Amino acid sequence: MEKHLIVYVTYVGNKGKGRAIYCLVELLPMENANAKGVYDAMIQFLKDNGLDVNKLIVIANDGASVMTGRKTGLIARFS
Repeated sequence: MEKHLIVYVTYVGNKGKGRAIYCLVELLPMENANAKGVYDAMIQFLKDNGLDVNKLIVIANDGASVMTGRKTGLIARFS
């Protein structure tokens, strides 16, 4: 079995005045699918693509504790 993290991006075109655009960006292979592994993969993905983590506005997820855990989940780590 292989573990992957799907990365979708939503952005607004035309300098924020256009329509919302949704696209699949990456299917990241995951060695460790725990919260730290997912966080590390996302940080590396953002760095590799020249994206500023401080401009991240929303994280959507499936509700798994790896993503939503209050203390060590992905969202808590980004907070």
